[in-house]
Amino acid sequence: MRKIHCLNPISSLGTDLFTEQYEMTDSLKEADGVLVRSASMHELELPDGLRAIARAGAGVNNIPLKACSERGIVVFNTPGANANGVKELVLAGLLLAARDIVGGIGWCREHKETLNQHFLYGTGTTARMINMQTGLPVRGYNSGPLGGDMQIGAQIVEGNIDFVIFFSDPLTAQPHDPDVKALLRIAQVYDIPIANNKATADFLLTSSLMDQEYAHEIINFQQNIKARAETL
Repeated sequence: MRKIHCLNPISSLGTDLFTEQYEMTDSLKEADGVLVRSASMHELELPDGLRAIARAGAGVNNIPLKACSERGIVVFNTPGANANGVKELVLAGLLLAARDIVGGIGWCREHKETLNQHFLYGTGTTARMINMQTGLPVRGYNSGPLGGDMQIGAQIVEGNIDFVIFFSDPLTAQPHDPDVKALLRIAQVYDIPIANNKATADFLLTSSLMDQEYAHEIINFQQNIKARAETL
């Protein structure tokens, strides 16, 4: 019988799918397979009998791929898992688009323990500075004016981002303002939470919904057009 160990809490809706040939174990040392969401495995001592690691979500940056490759441990992920809820959140760290970089880095330090449990995406210099100043891993995209905002928007459409944090200076005009507006619009279309200031970010990040599955109500474009046509 194969033994499976979960490094993060995994819904029974998933673990109940295992057949009688498998059983769950609380011991990593005796595991044949590992299920992981956001927990980092880079500092873990992998057991001798480990045969496979399944990442419940997109990406494998929290898994020591080189060590697994050398030992013949199969690694795979399930990117579609992120599209159905926010149990595994991907936070779009579009923090500090204008001049509020210092305040944004301070906010990241304040919530480092929580943020470290999720995948962080960011644009340009922002992503690099957050990583350098806090040690948080951030996947960087292009700078906002060079298309980074549109890249983040595309990830929202693909279902890979569940939360957008966009700190900016409201008194400073942004050169890529049309891109920013397009990003905020697409987040609204796909029912993605957006925080534009520290207070909103604090409220959202500490919400009980952060640890629950959430059904986003995505706007049905065709139905919306039909409803508008009927009113003409």
